[in-house]
Amino acid sequence: MPCLMKLKSYIAYFKRILKVFWGYKSFKAAFYIQIGFIITSIILTLTLLRETNDFLVFYRSAEVFLKNFQDLYNPVEYGSAWEYRYFPLSPLVFIPFYILGFDVGFVLFTIFNFIVNLLICVTLFRIISMLKPSQTEKDKVNKIYYISVYLIGVPQLVNYFLGQINLYVVFLTLLALYIFLKYDSIKWDFIGSFILGISVILKPITVLLIPFLILVNINLEKRKINFLVKRSLVRLFSAIIPIFFNVIIFVIYPNLWNGFMEVNFTGSNPTDISFSFSLTKLIMNFFVYFNIDFNQTLIFFTILIIFGFIGFLFYVFRRNNKNSILIGFIFGILITFISYFEVWEHHLLTLIPFLIIFLSILPENSSILKKFINPSFYVYNFLHLAFLLIFVLTYNFFPYNFGVTIFLILNFYGIIKYCLTKNRNKSDE
Repeated sequence: MPCLMKLKSYIAYFKRILKVFWGYKSFKAAFYIQIGFIITSIILTLTLLRETNDFLVFYRSAEVFLKNFQDLYNPVEYGSAWEYRYFPLSPLVFIPFYILGFDVGFVLFTIFNFIVNLLICVTLFRIISMLKPSQTEKDKVNKIYYISVYLIGVPQLVNYFLGQINLYVVFLTLLALYIFLKYDSIKWDFIGSFILGISVILKPITVLLIPFLILVNINLEKRKINFLVKRSLVRLFSAIIPIFFNVIIFVIYPNLWNGFMEVNFTGSNPTDISFSFSLTKLIMNFFVYFNIDFNQTLIFFTILIIFGFIGFLFYVFRRNNKNSILIGFIFGILITFISYFEVWEHHLLTLIPFLIIFLSILPENSSILKKFINPSFYVYNFLHLAFLLIFVLTYNFFPYNFGVTIFLILNFYGIIKYCLTKNRNKSDE
């Protein structure tokens, strides 16, 4: 009964916030545009894009999981679709959609995506309100405006068209962030970290957020180390639990591990020239274009170690200790986007909500806001298409989709600058 009462209160809160949203024209417009995205994606997927849809990969992964589990990473099982590249337990999520059949399954999956989008909006609103409790009407308008822009951005459209699962990952990650910010206890550390671990199972794109769960800060000015060992270990242990179940499967079925590694790291697919905007991919495109031999795994780990070390170093030695978990999450996502082989526009859905939270808590005169965060917000939502067009037009002699990469690195620098800022009220923040 207490659980039922809590659920009713959560639903009531959800409805109340949506009612607040509905009072603003920007959200109304975004809502109707989302409906347009949904209708268009359903029509196109069930007709023209049926065989080139990412949902088809998830759908078939559920079928393979039930019928021939050890062939989960066998490209033959997916025909003309992309290879399955996620953890072996991820297909469990898609079994209900597989049972319903492709057509009904995709329609329901798309509707769930829309509902999850609304949950993301409410969670964003709640997190920002918690971090910045005293807000003017202008603050509220800006908050809802940024959320509305997020709903109508190009990554949203692509996510619906492809039948991707980014929104599920975004919601789980935001929910984990909300728990870390709201509660200060080992119990909730465990729950928040476990939720983050589940998001990794759905899509490993959030795996690099796990190191930033460590509660450590070294203050050079005071010569003081603040390291909450017990809570850090609980967080790490809890986040790894969902991943550990997949590790057990890899141990039992070594061929699955070999397939997972080949699809994600050592196979031929990562070496193809593509419009992925990660720094690693730009370097690989250079070597492929000039027909120079290279080791893609070495390039990946080199970039990962460089940016990972720098990011974690500034996170540990940060002078601004407030909202550190938010900063850590942004660092983790940026490091992933910069270093992994294949990062596409729909993946930006994972980063944008955290930037919305960050820009909402920065002062209006913040140089970080003006120079790094605000411009990238619009690039990630819309203007990245211009860079993609440049790539398409120059593919034969300049195969580099470099625009978004520049803004990712600028964001990385902006977060470093924030870590070095001692006084949050200064305009250099």
